[in-house]
Amino acid sequence: MTLTSLQKALVNECARLMGRNGGLAYECLMSDTVARQRPGSRSAIHNRNNSTMRHVKKKYGLPFAYNGEVVYVAVRKRDARMRIFVPPPVKPNLDGMELSVLECAAMTLVPRGGFFKGYGTILENSTGLDHNTAHAAIRALTQKFNTPNLELAIVSAFASGILNPVSLFGPQLPIPLIEIMNSDSFLNASEHPVIGMQGRLLSDDEKMIARELIRIMGINGGLFWGMGNWLGKAALAVGKNQTGRYPLESMRRKLGISRTGLLLYAVSEILEESVDVKVPLLCGTDFDEAEYRVMLASAITLVKNGGFYNGYRQSISDLCLYNPDYVNRINRRVVIKTGTANLGQAVTYFIAQQQKVAHRIERNVGNVRSMFPVSDGDRIAEAQRQVVNDFIDSQENADVLETHIEIPENRKTNKWPQLEKAIEVCQARNATLIIAELGTLTNNETFSQLILD
Repeated sequence: MTLTSLQKALVNECARLMGRNGGLAYECLMSDTVARQRPGSRSAIHNRNNSTMRHVKKKYGLPFAYNGEVVYVAVRKRDARMRIFVPPPVKPNLDGMELSVLECAAMTLVPRGGFFKGYGTILENSTGLDHNTAHAAIRALTQKFNTPNLELAIVSAFASGILNPVSLFGPQLPIPLIEIMNSDSFLNASEHPVIGMQGRLLSDDEKMIARELIRIMGINGGLFWGMGNWLGKAALAVGKNQTGRYPLESMRRKLGISRTGLLLYAVSEILEESVDVKVPLLCGTDFDEAEYRVMLASAITLVKNGGFYNGYRQSISDLCLYNPDYVNRINRRVVIKTGTANLGQAVTYFIAQQQKVAHRIERNVGNVRSMFPVSDGDRIAEAQRQVVNDFIDSQENADVLETHIEIPENRKTNKWPQLEKAIEVCQARNATLIIAELGTLTNNETFSQLILD
């Protein structure tokens, strides 16, 4: 059946907007299409457009198809034209979770022509992530690929080679992906991908600001700390009448790195200038058990992230299983005790003191030569084991049958495999379960339920 002029106008506008988005539909597609229509109530026009699209689906014999799929059918039937634009791709460093989310999103969205309602639930079920974690990964992907939405990030990942079409879909590729990969824009982009930190040159302003921030970071023990006016100081030092924030944001977009400390280490690689780390003067500070535990968690958290980032306090709290407010108090106490300017510098002090020598932090923070032994945090586990042994020694005819060490993923985890094994042993052998230190564990609903049951 032939489409009416209104129906053709609608699918053509959708095709135009999808083409600008790498060939995939996105969440606000119909709203952006509405803005191109005749004046009137936005909601009324939106509803009328949805009704028009439903009629198009019926004419094509696809009543339950998604909007992106219908647009591609219209393109194949020559009822619409789509000119696909793929921006110069980037190839950022993705962690395992981000890559898993990206692959699942590609397999979910591409065959359907892009966004559709309910894709988030499918993505969460496929990856096993909760809603907040999955959407945090999506936000990280759009930031690293410097795209306005996940769909364009997926196209960029195909163009840069991060995603392999055959590995995801086999030899029979989805029609939308075939159209995208056959477009001139995609072919040009895939021939000249931006690999990691290469390809997008930094401007002179960005280089000057970065060099000054790298110098300040080195003085701070090699870890970025954003609690002070570092950007303003850097801008003034290089004679720029600005805050330094804009060059920093530009470098984030170019390199696809959100953490400022890691970004500065990456820029130092580009500039071929190492970070000159100044280790604070050691004065033999003694750390009590709580301070050691918090500083160990702080070092693990901050070193791998290059220093300060929003949410670092909660990450430290999740790792050491202390209340965030208590962790903050301990951190402030350690900063005063060590005579350092901030927690980042205190972490470098802590690492240096534990090694008994001042070790230089490598240019790549991820490969820092840390003082932590092979068994990270085992001093804590050993202290708890000693508490249990002391308790057993005080009892008559008591002995330890088995020892299970649980390292929770975070404070809100619902996975306690070692605790479950310990409870099974107690039930099978009529034994008593002993936990060295509960702390705030009882605040975890799953933990409490397992104990009570």
